[in-house]
Amino acid sequence: MMFKLKYFLKNIGLITEVLLLMTFNIPNKIFSDIIYNLDVTVNNWDVMHLLLGFYSSSVDATHTYLDLTNTQQLFLPVIFQVLGIIATIRFLRYPLSFHLFIKQRASSKWDYFLFFFKKMMFDAVIYTISLIISLSVILYTSPILSTESSFNYQEGNFKLQLFTYAVLFFIMLIVASVFIFIGYIQNQALLFLLITVSILTTLNVLDRVVTAVNLILFDGQFFFIDSLFFWLVLLMIEVVFLSRMKIRQESYND
Repeated sequence: MMFKLKYFLKNIGLITEVLLLMTFNIPNKIFSDIIYNLDVTVNNWDVMHLLLGFYSSSVDATHTYLDLTNTQQLFLPVIFQVLGIIATIRFLRYPLSFHLFIKQRASSKWDYFLFFFKKMMFDAVIYTISLIISLSVILYTSPILSTESSFNYQEGNFKLQLFTYAVLFFIMLIVASVFIFIGYIQNQALLFLLITVSILTTLNVLDRVVTAVNLILFDGQFFFIDSLFFWLVLLMIEVVFLSRMKIRQESYND
């Protein structure tokens, strides 16, 4: 138990450090110029919008930091998402022939799946916690933040919204990782990984263009109910597919 706790804390520390190095200077660099040139104030919502993605059709393009044509603002949330998926799909390290060993000892097909899914969920929890910790550190240490924002795109209980987003992000990681796992046991992991990255990029673009509903970005207008519903439906589809999937793994050329 103590070993697992040390392993858990070590992984959180390493991932959090990487995320902090990636993101700590980004809000300061971008918002410092805006604050100086436009004489405005920004708050924690603005930082999350920049790092995790957000766009509203009501935003005045002449007085905002949000820009549909800004590739950095597009790929920042995609990078967070892809890094989370990479951290969660550690099963790719195992050769497919390893499945023969697990399959022979599993009492059922779902026991066989759960052997991999337990590790997948553990890694998804570690990454999600690390992401929230790193974002919280930025929010509490950034010198540019004010209690109010000149943009006022969103308001309300920020901590609740961030917690809800963490739940959404965790489910998104599980859905994406299970999808890649399906390709993995069919010896097509790379193809399914590329498809996943393409879908995530498309969803990020779509959420910026169609603002009526939110699928993946940090838009808590409906407390992420629309996002959660979308990813839970996908997860149910994957579960049904796995329940009907016939596993044929007699031999592999690893």
